[in-house]
Amino acid sequence: ICDKGRFTYHYYESPERLTTPLIRRDGELVKASWDEALAFAAQQVRAAGSNLAVVASGRLSNEDLFTLKKLSDTVKGKAILHTTISGGDRVATAGMTPGSDLGKLAKGSVILVFASDLHEEAPIWWLRVKQAAERGATLIVVNPRSTRMDKFASHRLRYAYGSELSTLKTLVADDADIGQAVKDAENLVLIYGSEGIGLSSSAGVAALLAGWLESSGHRGKPNSGLIAAWQKGNDQGAWELGFRTDERLVDTISAAMGVYIAAADPASEDPELKIALQRAGFVIVQDLFLTETAKLADVVLPAQTVMEREGTVVSGERRLQ
Repeated sequence: ICDKGRFTYHYYESPERLTTPLIRRDGELVKASWDEALAFAAQQVRAAGSNLAVVASGRLSNEDLFTLKKLSDTVKGKAILHTTISGGDRVATAGMTPGSDLGKLAKGSVILVFASDLHEEAPIWWLRVKQAAERGATLIVVNPRSTRMDKFASHRLRYAYGSELSTLKTLVADDADIGQAVKDAENLVLIYGSEGIGLSSSAGVAALLAGWLESSGHRGKPNSGLIAAWQKGNDQGAWELGFRTDERLVDTISAAMGVYIAAADPASEDPELKIALQRAGFVIVQDLFLTETAKLADVVLPAQTVMEREGTVVSGERRLQ
């Protein structure tokens, strides 16, 4: 398990863990056998067909996500990544390449941190970037508010919330000092996060940053690339396997004949998504606990934790782990 996981594993011992499938009967979720629950769920998945929405999160392994994507493809449904940050397709084509090592960045390298409180979103990267700056790398921090990264930065820029794309366009096109530093850089690493931006804006940010890597001649070079500060450990793996975000997720779920949700709890995060799930034709939830989303389901299937099984993930640096 990851370094962070070594301090957060106790939940797997919780007595609240789901251990038995549940089926909704007369408005209540009651215990059922695996055979009964799977047969019931399969019947509903076949009935939904192409009107099935498979919603998953980066809490799942590549193997889980591959299987869910295959299920979605088989019925011609839609595979959706539940997150609030987009752009993984750009990371897949302009991300870090084999042989890259953030721990070796030093003088001659340029690192841009955009729309991210990196210390909160990805503390390991925060440490790597901090150390690179101390070794002489040029660090550019562009954020709407101050963060712990600021004191290590060579350049600090502020923008108003909502002006992320216009700020980045100006930075790429017009800032002479930063533009020259990027042009002269031996290595160029561009990191973006989710500070005040949603799916649409983050997709635009990723596209602009990927274009900057291309135009500056750094795309595809070791120790250069685009990195997203993902919210879950395997969000990038989901993108690589074909899952995509949905800016109209509320409408998609509301109109779906069937929804299969794995390792995600949209009902507790967004009241509109909770209402959408109540409108959906049929809901299957697979998770560790009886979440707010699971309480709305027609079938609930237990799952195993990461500590109880094997699997692989893809980091934000596109490293298979």
